[in-house]
Amino acid sequence: MTKSKLFLNAWSIARDAAAKFGGSVKSYFAEALKMAHKGIELTVESLIKIGGNEWVKGDYHRVYFNAATMIKFIGLSYSTYKTGNISSATLNGNHISNGKAASIRNGLAACKFWFDAKKGEFDSRDMSSDLFETVVNSIKR
Repeated sequence: MTKSKLFLNAWSIARDAAAKFGGSVKSYFAEALKMAHKGIELTVESLIKIGGNEWVKGDYHRVYFNAATMIKFIGLSYSTYKTGNISSATLNGNHISNGKAASIRNGLAACKFWFDAKKGEFDSRDMSSDLFETVVNSIKR
């Protein structure tokens, strides 16, 4: 990873933390740079910090992510009419069609997505493979 990509990733992590927890982006940058440098370790604690919900029952230990959290991960931003239909949308700053945005939003709302702490890997149910890869790559970055 080049220094440029390292710093871009660190600023992204810092912006996300400031948006979620409040405060200035600069106050989160030092810790974000450390995270970006060593790579975000996929631990239960780190996944909870970025918006996951821990669930433990019997032999299962998972961290689930809801649709709103996954929408933030992949960079989908949209506005709606009073009816709930999407009026405009962007994906990572690029305009996309309202239909594509609705498809992504509805796909994320209808699926289950989790990190299995025992296996150390992500898994999902009722999620397309390309959407799954997009969300996983967004979390790992």
